[in-house]
Amino acid sequence: MDWLTDWRARIHIRALRLHLETGAERTSVPVLRGIWGSVLNELDPPLYAKVFAPDESSGGIARYLFRPALPAVRPTPALEWLLFDVDDEEMGRLLQSWHIALLRGVGKSRTSAYTRWILPLDSTGAPSINIFNGFTLDVSSWPLPVDLPCRLRFISPVRLKRGGSLIFKPTLHDLVIAAARRLSSLAVGKEVIPRQYQNELLAICDRTPVKSWQGEPVHFVRYSASQKQELDLTGVAGTLDLPEGPGGLGDLLAAAWWTHIGKGTVMGLGQFIVETLY
Repeated sequence: MDWLTDWRARIHIRALRLHLETGAERTSVPVLRGIWGSVLNELDPPLYAKVFAPDESSGGIARYLFRPALPAVRPTPALEWLLFDVDDEEMGRLLQSWHIALLRGVGKSRTSAYTRWILPLDSTGAPSINIFNGFTLDVSSWPLPVDLPCRLRFISPVRLKRGGSLIFKPTLHDLVIAAARRLSSLAVGKEVIPRQYQNELLAICDRTPVKSWQGEPVHFVRYSASQKQELDLTGVAGTLDLPEGPGGLGDLLAAAWWTHIGKGTVMGLGQFIVETLY
């Protein structure tokens, strides 16, 4: 799929793992995102507009993701900060606003916090001091042999619709098309996928053995920058098993591990991990 290779090559990502010191205060990814966004908007409105709320002329696609680090990562709290298509100078300004936001305080007591360590991540998701400049998604690869049985575990709720209705049991078709739309939005600036590309993906899905979705609805709250209010939403979390691995979908799903696939992905929707099945 030359078009997929092209899309992946267009998306540049800087992936950082941030280990924080917040004292006795407990915080969350949405809270930290809100604090940082407020400070960035105050100090650097043009950069805020590019990263948080791009206008339609630039595709209208937010250029960042916050997500919690996996539970095994120590010390805690730790989160991962993914930035798409920002240059070195913009990266410096974003980090400056982040540090100022923590110093202004977190939690109800507004206790000052700071970042203990900032660790760049390589295309496998492992810390590496050699790639602070990031990488393009065409170098990302499936973490397992593509024919090894595996499980996609969605650890944050994914909110997808079909025919205007929320999907409570997403199929492989649903997840793959959503992943492709997300890639297209970042690479091309729009979610519309040419029909021949969709047909190609769906044909691969049809050849890929898959078990039924196992999961349940999850209620959550997210903040809408466009509507300036919190929204009560419902998504689903769960697992999808691929008894013979992802096969020809490996490159797409490897990229989706970085970009996520759900609507409102700035809040981590559609984040998944890959597990061996047996």
